[in-house]
Amino acid sequence: MPALPEGAVLHCVHVSSYCFKQGRMTIPPRVALVVSGFGDRTQGRWERVQEIRHSRGTGTGTVAAGGDMNGESTVDGGERGTKGGVGVGGLRGILRGGWRKYEQEGLWNLDEYEEQRRRGVEMFGSLRTRMNDFGV
Repeated sequence: MPALPEGAVLHCVHVSSYCFKQGRMTIPPRVALVVSGFGDRTQGRWERVQEIRHSRGTGTGTVAAGGDMNGESTVDGGERGTKGGVGVGGLRGILRGGWRKYEQEGLWNLDEYEEQRRRGVEMFGSLRTRMNDFGV
């Protein structure tokens, strides 16, 4: 980023940062973005997420204390981690840690945006340096 010429006025700089939460749990941005439909649809990622969301899980994901993967009570005598056959499947289950089960298949990778992300990080670092130079 070139230095501003003498007398130039910088009107606005905006940098945003996101934090995705499910209750008190922080969700990795890449997971939140993929389950929201972000990414290249030709890679079959969205279809795979929908398949997982609607699948009957085994309850092998992280189970919240006192409930199943969907936050439901298991006092009805059902198997812990499942209720009505739903375990790690379901959006809430994915967001509460069930996403880890699918890490190996690369479902949460947004490789098609990686180069753009790196350029943005580099540009932001340069912007921060320039802003510090101006005493902002």
